[in-house]
Amino acid sequence: MDSRPLVTRRGSSTVLMVLMLLVILGIAAVAIDGARLRGANQQLHNAAEAAAHGAAMALDGTTDGYTLAQTRAAQIVAENYVDGVAVNLTTHAGEPAAVELGQLVDGVFVADTSDPSKVKAVRVNLSMPGFETTLANWAFQNASSTVGVQARALGGGPSNADCPLPIAIPSCALPDDPEEICNLDLVLGPDGNDNGAWARIGTSSPNAAYIRDAIDSCAAESSTVDVLSLNNGQISTAAKAIADAIDASSSTWNTTDWGTIPAQVSNSAVDNYGNVLESQIIIFKDPDDCADAKMTGSRYEIEGYASAVVYDAIATGAAANRKIAMRVVCDSVTANAGGGFFGTKAPPQFF
Repeated sequence: MDSRPLVTRRGSSTVLMVLMLLVILGIAAVAIDGARLRGANQQLHNAAEAAAHGAAMALDGTTDGYTLAQTRAAQIVAENYVDGVAVNLTTHAGEPAAVELGQLVDGVFVADTSDPSKVKAVRVNLSMPGFETTLANWAFQNASSTVGVQARALGGGPSNADCPLPIAIPSCALPDDPEEICNLDLVLGPDGNDNGAWARIGTSSPNAAYIRDAIDSCAAESSTVDVLSLNNGQISTAAKAIADAIDASSSTWNTTDWGTIPAQVSNSAVDNYGNVLESQIIIFKDPDDCADAKMTGSRYEIEGYASAVVYDAIATGAAANRKIAMRVVCDSVTANAGGGFFGTKAPPQFF
């Protein structure tokens, strides 16, 4: 009997098994290196996000803030490792630059430092072009791959605002000198008799029910990418809600930091005078530059935020007399306010 065909089949099977083993090993190599690449990408992205967050915190409306932002970004990146390799802002800079400063325009980051007061956004680009893929190199002669990431951060509201209030002030009502903003008294009252308005995020009018709910449940959160609708009318139930919140507050007036509390008015709705609401108020851009400050309508642009203590409220009597009294405070920030945050520092948010 001729056994040569059997030998041929056995030889063919052996070759096929070897080829299949090589394919399996190649797939395994790709899978292992792929997992390493994904892990490295995540580690690099974490470094970029941390750097963007830290750099955005440094932006204070001055050119000195630019330098501090770059310095903080470099320090934070240097504390990170990718696949056991220390990251360096210079060595691992992405394109077009490792740290870019600018603005958010219609949802798009624009690198622009021409006006320090408008620089509120940071983009961090990191890259590791020589990331070694050892197993893939053995299987497919692919020696290295590029890991590249990008993170963007935008300044938001003040860090000490536990319960933001639905109150907005036009930036044109504030002094040009940032130093004069601290301990500035503001009033929310009827048209032509104040410098503030009720505010609602979005394009719907801030009615009484919304304002009361926002005061009670801290539902007035916003960011500088939102738009505002304003209502400068007198809403008695909203003023009473402010007074009730002041009475229930555990915070009291800090004479050391804020000076002497103004005298309580005779028709105040606050029972526990000396209690305060420590919160944030929204600073918006008035398209008429306060020439005709009706402060009603929608699609007002948020320029920033200020920290404030609300200490008094009048909820009864003639409409012209019903008011909310507050004072801007800057005890938690550096001497130089500005940066669009009007006396506050802002925890960035990613976009």
